[in-house]
Amino acid sequence: MTPAEILAFAERMTNFFERCSGAIGLNNGTQTNHYDNRELIHELEKSKLEIEKLRLEADKLRVEREKAELEVRYWREKQG
Repeated sequence: MTPAEILAFAERMTNFFERCSGAIGLNNGTQTNHYDNRELIHELEKSKLEIEKLRLEADKLRVEREKAELEVRYWREKQG
């Protein structure tokens, strides 16, 4: 391992623990949650909205693919 790889790993671990420190803490080996119920409900709702957004994007891409397939079929039949 090079010194640069070690420093990069240390930075990634620091960033990881900084992101986690607001939500979870350790107290004598016991994990504690620092979020209150409102924050958890808010995060859950955000996650549900993100899932719905991704479903809609997937549906849109599916329709675009079907459209492209129909266009290909049309042009093949027109040439043939």
